[in-house]
Amino acid sequence: MDEKLIEKNRELVERRLDKGLEIIKKRFEVEEIPIRDALNNFTLDGRTYSAFQYDIKEIGNMYYMKSTNKDDFMMDTMIFTPYYKHLPVFSTDYLYMVDKRNVLHELYDLVDEEYITDTYKEYVKKFNDNLKRYDYVENKPPHNPWYEYLRSFYLAKLPTPEQDEDMYVAFEENMNLFLDMAEATPLIETKEEYEKKWKQNKWYSDSLLERAGIATQVFLDNVGQDFTDNFFEECFFAPGTYKDKFNN
Repeated sequence: MDEKLIEKNRELVERRLDKGLEIIKKRFEVEEIPIRDALNNFTLDGRTYSAFQYDIKEIGNMYYMKSTNKDDFMMDTMIFTPYYKHLPVFSTDYLYMVDKRNVLHELYDLVDEEYITDTYKEYVKKFNDNLKRYDYVENKPPHNPWYEYLRSFYLAKLPTPEQDEDMYVAFEENMNLFLDMAEATPLIETKEEYEKKWKQNKWYSDSLLERAGIATQVFLDNVGQDFTDNFFEECFFAPGTYKDKFNN
């Protein structure tokens, strides 16, 4: 295996959390949420993962996990699950398999129709318009999960190592666009409205567990039902963590 490329892959994973936090902290207050030991430093298919969780004031939960202990497969995932505003879930994944890459950015409209405003639609359009800038990067073949109808934006690429920095630019651009959208969206004002948003996130988290797609099944096969249930509830989408956080 190409040792220089393996080291580059490791550096790419290691720097993304710092870059993400740097971008966020320019605009929003961020507080780390301690993850209990039982839900951190877990192993899936021989790959160990470490994780970090944050509360972004005026947005909601951010969860980040990474794995770099296997030379032939490194990855990191960063997912934002808004609770304080009617915003979509924003998810990003970067996988490095020596000279192969897999990059995924998604928006999921876990928002009631009455809160899909013109501003909301305008920002979703900006995400999709930006896709055209990366037409030269190979597309990942589409798959059709049950939740596809919720997905209003989908960047799925198979870049070459020479395109790594381009994909980092895409991350920074989409992160900033998501934060622009957050700044343009008013805070949820009532407990009833907060509960409505919370229920959307809870429904999605529970549905992923119940339907056990490819990624969820990896957790179930490796760490079992109890861990996976608690992981989704407390950390990944974190409805349990945010159940009573209105006006917090």
